[in-house]
Amino acid sequence: MEYLTKKRNINEVDAKKLYELVDSNFLDLYAAADEFLDTKSFEDIKKGITKKIERKSIIKYKYHEVRNKILKALLECKKLRVMDFFDNYEDAGNFLYFDIFAYHPESDNITFQYEWYIRENASEFRLAICYLWD
Repeated sequence: MEYLTKKRNINEVDAKKLYELVDSNFLDLYAAADEFLDTKSFEDIKKGITKKIERKSIIKYKYHEVRNKILKALLECKKLRVMDFFDNYEDAGNFLYFDIFAYHPESDNITFQYEWYIRENASEFRLAICYLWD
């Protein structure tokens, strides 16, 4: 948030919306701030991020089962150890690159990268998750 308000001179209300949109992914935050300052609407920025997620998710079917296990586990505890779900780092890396999760190497944890995308597309993931966000 400080980056948006102090470095980019975006007011706190708009900064919070941008921050929530990209879920603290700094590269996406930087790009979203650029787009916002170029007078793009939040809806346009969100559409661009959605397209990026969907393009990256093209190979999601290879990891469909593990993705759903991770989704269900993350909804319960908010973060997980990546190697609890994979036998090797190559598969873990491929999965994390092409999906909707963020990997934090300092803690070896997985978190949601775009939680709003999960909420809006819950039926695609075959999850009954509405009770978790009441």
